[in-house]
Amino acid sequence: MNVYLLGGAGRFDNSSGEGVSTYMYEIYHGIKAIKGINADKIEYPIRDRFGGAYSWFRMAVMASLSDYSGADIIHKVDVKPINPIRKGMAKVVSTAHDFQPLLEPELDSDMATSLKGRIRLALETRYSLRLMLKSDYLLANSTLTKNDAVKLGFERKRAFVINHGIDRAYISHKIRKKEGKACVVGYIGAFRSRKNVGFAIRAFKMTSQKKLEFRLWGNKRYEYEKLESSAKDDKRIRFMGFAPAQKIVDTYDSFDVFVFPSLYEGMGYEILEAKARGIPVIIYKHAKIPEEVRRYCIEAKDEYAMADAIESICSNGPDSKTLSKAMKNARGFTWEKAISKTIEAYEKICEA
Repeated sequence: MNVYLLGGAGRFDNSSGEGVSTYMYEIYHGIKAIKGINADKIEYPIRDRFGGAYSWFRMAVMASLSDYSGADIIHKVDVKPINPIRKGMAKVVSTAHDFQPLLEPELDSDMATSLKGRIRLALETRYSLRLMLKSDYLLANSTLTKNDAVKLGFERKRAFVINHGIDRAYISHKIRKKEGKACVVGYIGAFRSRKNVGFAIRAFKMTSQKKLEFRLWGNKRYEYEKLESSAKDDKRIRFMGFAPAQKIVDTYDSFDVFVFPSLYEGMGYEILEAKARGIPVIIYKHAKIPEEVRRYCIEAKDEYAMADAIESICSNGPDSKTLSKAMKNARGFTWEKAISKTIEAYEKICEA
C-alpha cells in the first residue's frame, strides 16, 4: 500500500506543541514504521517572502496540481487547503479536527477583528474545511467531529472516528506531589473567545477562601489584555505566560484542580492531559465537547456551580474513585491506538 501524507512544510514536527503538528508527526512516523506500507510525506511551502494571501494561494495551487497517481491513499493530515486533482485511482482521505468555523462562526469573533484575520478565516480556515468535506473519506478525531461532518452533508458511512493520542509523557512520568499550602486552580490554553476563560475568572472571584490561587497559562494573544484587566481586583489570580513544552507535565502537576470552560472543542486535549495526571477537571456543562473526552469531568452549569465545585475540591479533596476512573480513561488515548485504527481504516478504504 502506497500512502502519501500531505501537509505544510515544517509542520510534521512536534516541537511546537501545536495539536495538528503533533498529530502529523505521530501519524507519519507511526505509519512509516508499519511493514507493508510505503509512507511518504509531501510538504508544501506555506510562507515565503511575499507572505499573506499570496503564500496561501501559491501553496494551494502547487498542492492541488501535483501528481499523486502513484498512491493508493492520499491522506491530507494537515488542515491546509489542499485539493488533489491528479490523483489517479487513489482515494483521498482527510483528517478532521473540528468544524466549528462552519457551524458556529460567531465563536470566531476575536479572529475577525482585523482584515488579516478575516482573510485567514475565509480563505484558509473555512475554505479548507469545505475542501475537506469533498474528500472520499474522513478520519474524525471524535464522535462530535464526525456528527458535525454529517450535519454538513458528509455521508456517515464514509467517516471513521479515530481518537488522537496524548503525549506519552503524561502517562510515563511519575506524578509529583504538589508543594505549597495554597490550593491551586489551573488553566492551560489559548485566550480565544470560544475558550470562555472569562467564565472561569468570574467563577473563581466568587470563591471566598483566601488560600486559593488561580494560575492561567497561555500566550498573550486574543482576549489576554481584556481578561487580565478583569482580574486585576483579585490578587489571587495570576497570568503566568506561555507554558513551555518541556515543563508542561510539571505545570499540570502543580494544580489541585483544572478548569476548562471552553464552549466548543473538536477533541479537548487539555482535558485529557489533566485527567491523565490525576487532576479533577471542571468543564462548562453546556459546552460542545466530545462525549468520550468529557467522561468523569465535573460539569458546571454556571459560574456559581463552578465556584462551588472549586471550593468543595479545595476543602474536601476530589472523589478518589472518580479520579481513578478518569485517569484510566484519559491514559487510554494513545498514539499506538490511533495509528492502529488509521491502518485499519486504510485497509477498509482500499477494499471498498
